Amino acid sequence: MKGIIILLLCIAVAFAITGCEEVVLEPDVVSDDEPIGGKRGTLSCTGDSDCVTGGCSGTICQHKDSEPIMTTCEFKPEYACYKQIECKCISNGCVWDKTAEFEMCVQDLRQKTGGI
Repeated sequence: MKGIIILLLCIAVAFAITGCEEVVLEPDVVSDDEPIGGKRGTLSCTGDSDCVTGGCSGTICQHKDSEPIMTTCEFKPEYACYKQIECKCISNGCVWDKTAEFEMCVQDLRQKTGGI
């Protein structure tokens, strides 16, 4: 219980310092704000079934046995584009299998919304 309280206090302090920006709790955490790169975690995968999506907005691709990645709960219009692609095991890492259509979707929505 004491550990949970300390964790919550750390998160609250981080939010206060960063102005509610991404809180990084793990070295391989990816922000919902920066999901396009598809950063790999430290666990290797052998098949697509080893990979899962996560994050509050569903823009994180990670190994199913990794610690959950904590992200801010926000939704940007371009996050809807993630419904068009899959979180897959590629070269032994869980990453988004991005397509040209996905990249265009993100670019179009960012332009329409002014990159909000």
